[in-house]
Amino acid sequence: DDAADFVEGFSKVRLNGKVGYVNKSGKLVLPAIYEVGNDFSEGLAAVNLDGKWGFVNKSGQQVIKPQFNACSNFSEGLCAVESNGNWGYIDGNGAWKIKPAFDYAHNFTGAVARVQSNKRFSLIDNSGKTITAKSFDFISQYNDGFAIIETDNKKGLINGQGKVIMEPTYTFIGPFKEGFASVQSNGKWGFISMQGTLDIPMLYDAVKDFS
Repeated sequence: DDAADFVEGFSKVRLNGKVGYVNKSGKLVLPAIYEVGNDFSEGLAAVNLDGKWGFVNKSGQQVIKPQFNACSNFSEGLCAVESNGNWGYIDGNGAWKIKPAFDYAHNFTGAVARVQSNKRFSLIDNSGKTITAKSFDFISQYNDGFAIIETDNKKGLINGQGKVIMEPTYTFIGPFKEGFASVQSNGKWGFISMQGTLDIPMLYDAVKDFS
């Protein structure tokens, strides 16, 4: 039997091999009946019962019955879930907001989410519209309003509106620090700006991030 850290006022606990939730008073608000449970996110926690995922609220009510094969957590009012081999997004009532049509779907961040189809990444908005003009081998999580895109082992940058601000060019792109990110190509290093321009040329054998 064990317990986890508190998230949104609740902690997961394990009792007799099952997961439940206690509040900060130590009251078992959700009984330990679940196979697996995630932390609360936006007032709902994903729980697994008999191999299927559903969601409970902080009052201990099952608001979305266990029916999904896999799921993430709620983010910006939507949650990625998998049903019959495809991923889509539901709202807090369990209604489909973006129909399951993807091989995999990631959480929304800044009203944009990464989705995968046929081993390719693209971006959608919270209406389900694709906002990237083309797909990529990989798109990273967003950081400081930018994500790294990758094609043929070359990396570039895309902004939160799905616009490519720098085509895949470099073998490495670091995080932005004080408005600049380190980049590497052909063994040399330089720095790009947040506009995607190479402001400090590729002249150096090694660099450190600005701080």
